[in-house]
This record gives sequence, C-alpha cells and structure tokens, in this order.
Amino acid sequence: MHFSGIPIDLVCARLALARVPDDLELKDDNLLKNLDERCIRSLNDEILRLVPNIPAFRIALRCVKLWAKRRAVYSNMMGFLGGVAWAMLVARICQLYPNACAGAIVSKFFRIVYQWKWPQPILLKNIEGGPLQVRVWNPKLYPADKAHRMPIITPAYPSMCATHNVTQSTHEIMKVEFNRADGIINEIMTKKTDWSELFSKHDFFMHYRYYLQVIATSDSAEMQLKWAGMVESRIRQLVMKLEGVPNLILAHPFIKGFEKVYQCSTDQEALDVAHGVYNPVATVPSEVTHREGSVEVDGLELVNRTVYSTTFYIGLLIEPRGGEYWTGLAFSGVIFILFYECDLLSSDGVTGPRKLDITWPAQEFCKLVKAWDKYDENSMAIVVKSIKSSQLPLDTLEEGEQQPKKLKRAKSTSKSKTSSSKRLKSSANTHRDHLVPTLTARSETSMSTYSDGSQASGTDGSGSTLVEEPSISLNGSGLRGKDEVLTAQLMMNSP
Repeated sequence: MHFSGIPIDLVCARLALARVPDDLELKDDNLLKNLDERCIRSLNDEILRLVPNIPAFRIALRCVKLWAKRRAVYSNMMGFLGGVAWAMLVARICQLYPNACAGAIVSKFFRIVYQWKWPQPILLKNIEGGPLQVRVWNPKLYPADKAHRMPIITPAYPSMCATHNVTQSTHEIMKVEFNRADGIINEIMTKKTDWSELFSKHDFFMHYRYYLQVIATSDSAEMQLKWAGMVESRIRQLVMKLEGVPNLILAHPFIKGFEKVYQCSTDQEALDVAHGVYNPVATVPSEVTHREGSVEVDGLELVNRTVYSTTFYIGLLIEPRGGEYWTGLAFSGVIFILFYECDLLSSDGVTGPRKLDITWPAQEFCKLVKAWDKYDENSMAIVVKSIKSSQLPLDTLEEGEQQPKKLKRAKSTSKSKTSSSKRLKSSANTHRDHLVPTLTARSETSMSTYSDGSQASGTDGSGSTLVEEPSISLNGSGLRGKDEVLTAQLMMNSP
C-alpha cells in the first residue's frame, strides 16, 4: 500500500472477541489465546512504550531508515534488517541515552551497533513468560536460536528474533556499513564534512566484477507479482548456499528486483528475455506488432506475447589470485586492502587454475523455487546466470552513473608482486590497530575502479585499463521446456 508515495505495511490480526472496543489495550497477553501464529506475530509490538523520548526516537529512526535505504541494507527478506529491527536498534540506543536529542542518538547509534559483541542479543526488556504454549526465543533451549548471527529480540510476549534471516555475508556487509557511517559521523562532529555524506548512495553495481542474475519471468502481470515474490523470498537460500563455495568470500544480494515488461514478436525473443538477453532492435515490422495472435512475415511466424520479468542481483566477492585470505584497513575514508600471497595447488599438488563452481547452488535454488505448489512450467521460468560488471543492464544505473568499462588482462611479473607485497605488509604494520573487515579485494598489481574510485595500475598504451582478470565460462544444463538453468564456472588462472 502506498500513501502520498510512501510505502506502508498494514499489519492485521483477528482477535477472539465478539467486538473490539475503541479503548482496547494490547498489553493483556490473554488476548493472544486462540490466535494462530501469524496473528500472534502481528501483535508483537510494544516498542513505543519502552522508549523514554518518543520525539527524539522518531526523528532518529527516520534518519537511520533513510541511511539504510540509501546504503542498500534495508530488507529483511534479503537477509538485512527490516523496519521493526531498525526501530528496536534505535530504541535501545534511546534507552541507553534517555535525555539525548535525535542527533546525539544517531551519532551514538553506529558506533555502538558496530562494536556490539554479536551474537549477544539486543533486548529492550527482559524476556518474559506467558500463558500460552508457544515458542519463546531461547538459544539455550533451541539450536536454531543459537545460530542467529545478529539477534534483535522483540519485547512483547512471546519474544521472537526479528533478524533470523541475517546470513554470514549480509552480517559482514552491515558491519562494514556501520563502520563507514561511524567514521563519517566523527567527521561531521568535527565539521570536516556534512550530513549529506552519510546518506550518499550505495555503489553496489560498481563494487564487484562478477554478479549473478536471477531472472524470474511469466506471461501474466498478476502471476508475475506472486512468482517474483516467491523467488525473492528464496534469494537468501541461494546466498547461504553460495557462502559454502570455496574461494568465494562473500555473496552480496541487492535489496530489490528490477521489473520490466517486454512485447515479444517471436518465441525466440520471449526465450531471450527469459535469459536476460534483450535485443534493442525490432525484429518485426511495426505495423504487425499490435496484432493479436500470430501472423507470418517472410515465412516467420510472429507471436505477439507479453513477458513480465523481474531480475535480482547478487554481487560475488572472489578471493584474490595468489591470496590466502584478505582483510581491510580503513581510515580517513580510504580503504587499503591486504592479502598474503601463496601458490595455489591443485588436488595433485601441482600449481594450476582455481575453479569457482557455483553449479550446485544454482541448481538447488532452481529446484527449490520450482517446488512451489503454484509453479507452472508453461507460463513461468527461472534462470540463474553470471555476468561481468561491464555487462550489467543500463537500468541498474541512475542518471549520471557510467557503466564499468570492460577490463583487459595484464600479466604482472613476480618482481612487481614481491614489491607490492612488501609495501602492503609495511602499511599493515603501520596501521595494524585499524584493521576491519571490508567488501573488496585488490592489490597494487590488480587495481580497478570497483572499490574506492582509484584508477588502474597500468594501461595498454591506448588508455584501456589493464588488470588481472579471471576468465569465465558458462555451463548450460540444457533446455527443459521453458526453463534453462545457466550455471557459471569462474576459471581463475594462476600464473
């Protein structure tokens, strides 16, 4: 639901009462009797009653929510935090500083949340029992509760974890964003920058070299709404499977999908759309595109079909070539990346190419979504495929943004690698106290514009950027009806 352009979620619950009085208070836990689990969750909210300064809380929460949306970390479904979780985090800071104004709450928020000893839970009040035989969050009793990485517990009975969707990757991403925001807040307080810097737009589509496209298509607007929602709700499962792939450091899901509607004149065009191949040139004369049914032009059967498409993206952070592991060093708004070089050995002990095989996660994900009871193979399709940053569609960029350039390979000598490693290690010794996780990895022999806007380390004489870049090959599992699952195998060739 939208009101004045603002999306609003209306939460409803059915009470076991003959009539609902105007002065009804939801503090009485007996109202939860004879309700199903969905209605109980809908009534699980008493945040405002636990906040000492409601006006300051509301202003601070609006600020934090705007920041989270601008930095693309506002989505419970994708494994980040939703509106209730952000509200409880801000409410906890308000409890710690009951007399603080909204600006002070925001300035304390990012440092406290970043330095919080997760998985120690965020609680607005002690967990209480109640009259119902329902499950209450208890990590000592339930192994699933103990596995929560970033538990934020609802205050009302029965207490639940509002952040059970957080994955390893999304947790690391949020920690980096918290640390970035804390650094900016410090500069704001010392008048080195202004508040607009805090709300600068994310750089998701500039940050990674490789992305996964998850494309859900159907032939009906009503069905597409349900089908795309189903696929979106399962993206988190794909991210969790990708986290187990060797040499893949992080899988970063974008918080929303990109919707498009295509008018296709042939079955091949419809199939191309389902696979993310969009031909900007019309393949049929304009005078016949509006006709219903199918016609023939030059012996080619033309079918006027409407295809509804929703595309989701996952950024892939791959372990750098020659690197055992990586860590980040951040200060003064600049990110320095360190990693240790080593030889990569194949299974037989001989130095050889690394493989990032995501076939199994992609296939398992497609099986999962096609197990939906409303899935129709004749009208729906799901495709997972990998693309390079230079192949991203233009609709992922906003006005003023430029598509990343296609990067050429460059061979780096062992001498340059050695000197680069020495310089990076020297930098690490100088700033060891500032080590924090980060989201990107680059060495001085493999620089690009993906992380901090710095230029590449070399050119080919014509101005083209030279970087060390893994080659990529696609393995198709074959066309099955209207579905073709494309899975990627990234071949990272070591020297």
